[in-house]
Formats: sequence, structure tokens, C-alpha cells
Amino acid sequence: MLHPESVGEGAGGRLIDRMVFFRDAVFAIVLTLLVLELRPPEGENLSGDALWHAVLADSQTFFAFTVSFALVSVFWAAHMRIMRNLRVFDWWVAVINLFFLFSIALIPYISALLGAHLSNPVSLEVDGGVVIAASVSQVALWTAVSWGRGRLTSGIDTVRA
Repeated sequence: MLHPESVGEGAGGRLIDRMVFFRDAVFAIVLTLLVLELRPPEGENLSGDALWHAVLADSQTFFAFTVSFALVSVFWAAHMRIMRNLRVFDWWVAVINLFFLFSIALIPYISALLGAHLSNPVSLEVDGGVVIAASVSQVALWTAVSWGRGRLTSGIDTVRA
């Protein structure tokens, strides 16, 4: 049974719905894994200024979490915009979507890496590589969905009225 807001019809519509639900699950898990990196300072007798110093000492982790959460949110919003145009299921789109979701699934790792080694240039290079991979795969996804002025959608209007 298709979801009431499904854009596709028939068996292809169910496949589109499954791909969208899988995407939402991956993003939810990624955001959950991001927050799991945030841990309270250890120590039984931390209070007052000592607790503030311990929290501030872990500011790199908070910074990495905030940047990663914002990044994942932007990719999620863009992915929703791309996929809402999909009307006909296509295996090329499904495969490209998996590459995109793979790169998104790496973001909790790079967030933890940045939180632990923000001053190390290698962690920034790894972060940049993952962001580039996600960006390139999302552009490829958009290209596959909109190929031939909407081969996979019901047509994309390139002229705005």
C-alpha cells in the first residue's frame, strides 16, 4: 500500500517510497550517531568552575558536532528537494542514492575525528574529502533525476513564469 503522499504509482511508486524511507532512516541514524559523541565530563567531584573548565576543554567536540549537524541538515534538505521530483523508479538513481548515503554515513566518523584532532590538517583533509564525495554524489543524483528535462520526473520546467 502506498503512502498517501506518495508521488509514484504502482510497483515503481512503492520502490520510490522505500528509497525515501531508507533515506530518512539513514539520516536519522547519522544524526543519532553524531550526538552520541557528546559525553559529559568525567569526574565525581566536578562542580562550579571545575565543571565549566571541563566543559570548555571539550569545546572542539561541540564545535565538530555543530558543524556536522548543520552539514547533515543541509544535505538532507537538498536531498528532499531532489527526491520529491522523482515520479518513476530508476535503478541508476537508486545506485547513485546509495553512494550519496554512504558518504553521509561517514559524517559521524569525521565529526569524531575533528572533535579529537581539530588542529591536525589530516583530519580537515578527510573531512573535506567526505564533504566533496557527498556533494559530487548529490550533483550526480540531481543529474540522474533531471536528465532530459525530467526523464525520471514528470518534466522540469526550465522557464519560470
